[in-house]
Amino acid sequence: MEGSVEDRIAQFNFLLDIRNKLDETHDAIRNMRDVRSQIKALNNRLKKEEFKEVIEEGEKLDSLMLEIEKVLYQTKLKSNQDMLNYPIMLNNKLAHVASLASMGLYKPTQQMLQVKKDITEKIDIELKKWNQIEEKNLLQYNELLRLRKVNFVNIHE
Repeated sequence: MEGSVEDRIAQFNFLLDIRNKLDETHDAIRNMRDVRSQIKALNNRLKKEEFKEVIEEGEKLDSLMLEIEKVLYQTKLKSNQDMLNYPIMLNNKLAHVASLASMGLYKPTQQMLQVKKDITEKIDIELKKWNQIEEKNLLQYNELLRLRKVNFVNIHE
């Protein structure tokens, strides 16, 4: 027997909420990776003795972002086989709840609702950390770059 119209609407809204949270999570991961890549490229160009403070600050930022990413996403995955070797992280856990909820034409169970709530709260904690880095730490880092007159575009010697 299929679920009612209300059940299907509840299922749709549940899956939509999860999709939106996963989009937000993956956007944050992409942004963190982009910033980390920029910092790494800059640090590789700078002379350690001349820009030690800038390099160290970049490394601290990199470390902060990597710690957040490791909670949100299993960073050690290189192949499908790795899923057997490393635990899944918050994004995969939430995606799995969606996968289970999409089986059949029924509203999500109370357990699914609770698991979604628990995982979403944990994701939100990490996203809040990222937002603080974005709003505070990155501004301070960029100000340091301006104060130290770091050239963003440079020719390698």
